[in-house]
Amino acid sequence: MSRSADLSKQKKDSEQDFRKHLNAILHSVNADFVLTEDATKCLLQISDTFLKDVIGGAIKIANLRGEATISTRDVAFYLEHAWDMKIPGYVLENKVAVTNIKAAEIEARRQDDQNVSKRRK
Repeated sequence: MSRSADLSKQKKDSEQDFRKHLNAILHSVNADFVLTEDATKCLLQISDTFLKDVIGGAIKIANLRGEATISTRDVAFYLEHAWDMKIPGYVLENKVAVTNIKAAEIEARRQDDQNVSKRRK
């Protein structure tokens, strides 16, 4: 089997697994409803886009830590800061440190702006 055929089969299998999982979620919420094919495709596209964004953001955070492994902390940090989403039961222990870093960056920029203004006068 060629590599492209193998990837195509994997994608098809993945979509079938997603559809099963999506239907299981729907039935756990309300078993009286079904999804149309268009709604299923829409949710597949939304989830794919969302997950690519979150994984990409978590990779950047892991790289900043000097790691090649994405941790729950990386995902939680990205979700909280990029999407304003909190993972229930998970608290970011470095939130104060991040706030202090941001405050220090803002203060440094303010001082730089003041120095530039003084030089112009």
